[in-house]
Amino acid sequence: MELRVDGLDVWYGNRHVLRELNLSVQPGFVVVTGRNGSGKSTLLKAIYGIVERREGNVTLDGVSLPPASPSILRRSGISYMPQGGLVFPHLTCRENLIVAARGRAVGP
Repeated sequence: MELRVDGLDVWYGNRHVLRELNLSVQPGFVVVTGRNGSGKSTLLKAIYGIVERREGNVTLDGVSLPPASPSILRRSGISYMPQGGLVFPHLTCRENLIVAARGRAVGP
């Protein structure tokens, strides 16, 4: 399974935060790291459909994903773990990922 991002542009108001970003991810455990403000969260939110993609395409195994398609990604085993309080704070990172992975077998 390959997740591809081609020519992704994301804006916050009049601020262009991601410009023509290209990315290819193969199966496995992938971590996105970088300095504060470098666009990590914006990239993941754009892939997951939480923020609007102004330009660009996201594909999963060559099939284009609509802008808001978290259920498709979740069922495919791709999870988004946000920073902060939107996870189960009493669980470890690994346990939170297991909870997210189990969600892919349940409905849309």
